[in-house]
Amino acid sequence: MLDWEEEQKQQSPKITSLPDDEKQRIIGGGQLLRERIDQLEERGEKAVQSVLNGEELIDPYTYDDKYWAFAATIITIFLLVGGRYSLLQNFTTVLVVLFTFITIGNFVSLQMTQEWHISSAEIIRGLSFGFPMSRDGINPLVTALATFGIIGVGASELIAYPYWCLEKGYAAHVGPRLQTDEWAHRAKGWLRVMYYDVFLSMIVYTVATVAFFLVGVSVLHRYGRDPGGMRMTSTLAEAYVPVFGEYARWLFLIGAIAVLYSTFLVANAGHTRVYTDLFKILGWIKRGDQKAHRKSIAILAVILPLTCLFLFCTNMNPVVAVLSAGIMQGILLPMLGIGALYFRFYQSDKRLKSSKLFDFFLILSCIGFFISGSWVVFVKGKEFLDMLF
Repeated sequence: MLDWEEEQKQQSPKITSLPDDEKQRIIGGGQLLRERIDQLEERGEKAVQSVLNGEELIDPYTYDDKYWAFAATIITIFLLVGGRYSLLQNFTTVLVVLFTFITIGNFVSLQMTQEWHISSAEIIRGLSFGFPMSRDGINPLVTALATFGIIGVGASELIAYPYWCLEKGYAAHVGPRLQTDEWAHRAKGWLRVMYYDVFLSMIVYTVATVAFFLVGVSVLHRYGRDPGGMRMTSTLAEAYVPVFGEYARWLFLIGAIAVLYSTFLVANAGHTRVYTDLFKILGWIKRGDQKAHRKSIAILAVILPLTCLFLFCTNMNPVVAVLSAGIMQGILLPMLGIGALYFRFYQSDKRLKSSKLFDFFLILSCIGFFISGSWVVFVKGKEFLDMLF
């Protein structure tokens, strides 16, 4: 901000040569940040002076986040061990749905204003087949491929989905495989249910993601707000302030808790089942032993959340954690593609054979997995090594 203020005073080519929209973004963002600093009075001036002296502004160490993490861990263990997390799952689902509709409504309301609306020309340009120029060391192609790997349904959700289908009774309704027309008819019917399930999920997460993205573009990007560090949640909440005012922060906080905690809960529930199956493959648990199966899930329901809490309390660098997760995501996506192709062409019942159009899009999706996964591993791996060395 200080550098850009100086460039603006001198009307240097660095700022005058910028496109009008980029120039406005920098000037508007600087003015907004200057207002926030002025509101802090003496503390704000001290912070500015520290930056001018070449000092680094360090976020203060806090304990309240540890207390909340501990509470979330205990609640998660209680729900997973008891196996009674359906009530919270339904409750968080309602919150997530409401938050999604609020986000969509927020975008529609912003579009009706002169200051915040995104023009149709901007949207069309964003949907065009091309990339903007690299700026500030950020490669748009890298960002696009990395985003493709994390938006929507991630690798862990794809792995856990078959477990939820089993526990919801899909396989039980179909019954053991039989060489009868009745069994084939039931199996096709439940496969059709899964098709609808996946298709509707795709629509929901695509619409929600696009709405959230456009809200961020119209409010945050326009004023150069970067949602990073300890101020990530408060910065993201700014996207809701123009419509909902000061209530936006509480609204966003409740929605964020619903979205993030439900993810934490379901992810741990899925991991308990994945590791239990791993133990069966390794021969540590006898296959078909339901008592040992349930016991393993209960034990892991304690160990896994506590492990997450321990890693969080060690003040692990969030950047390292995100990069590590990105690398694992990139590795898993091609593996899932190989698994899907193997089950489709070598393990599927011939009576349940899918159409050629389905197979075409399956192969196309797997190719996308390979491209995005390999690219994410390359980019995130390079960033990870650069950070370590």
